[in-house]
This record gives sequence, structure tokens and C-alpha cells, in this order.
Amino acid sequence: MFSPDYLLNNLKFYHKSNYLLLPTASLHIINHKFNLNYDNYLYPPSFILLGYHSYFSSSQIITDYIKPKNLNLFFRASNLNIHFISCFGFLNYLYQKKNKA
Repeated sequence: MFSPDYLLNNLKFYHKSNYLLLPTASLHIINHKFNLNYDNYLYPPSFILLGYHSYFSSSQIITDYIKPKNLNLFFRASNLNIHFISCFGFLNYLYQKKNKA
């Protein structure tokens, strides 16, 4: 869980899902430009994908540059917590926004 870059399946998913980042960004631009109001359908999957990519990339940086085991484990746990909290917070914000409208 703390080291997603060590698992081959996670690495394959990371590389295959790279192709989804630009199309989802394009959908967001179209949605915003034409006021289509599909925020609740577009944002959650794309934000989870973006959060996964950020988490995975940060994990690779930790693997490459932080060698002491204790420090490495601390930064990996922090990386997971920060990405989980930010994804959960954004999805919670969308849920609250949807219920107010």
C-alpha cells in the first residue's frame, strides 16, 4: 500500500491511464466553457485518476531519492495520507455542493 511503484500491475495501470488524463481535461474545458453542468459526473472519476497519478509519481520520487528506511516509511505514509485526505475532501466538497443546489 505504501509502495505502489513496486507492484507491476500498478505500474501497468499507471502507464495505461496516462492516456486518459488529457481527454478528461478536455472534457472539463468543454463542460466549463459551455456551462453544461456535468461537474458531478466528470470531476469524481477524473480527480481520483489525477490523485492516483500524483500518489504514484510521488511514491516513485520517494523511492529514488529517500534512502534511509525510517525516513522513507515516514514519507510514504505521509504521501498516502495527504493524497487520501485531498481526494476525500474534494469529493466531499462536490457532494456538499450537489446537495445545496
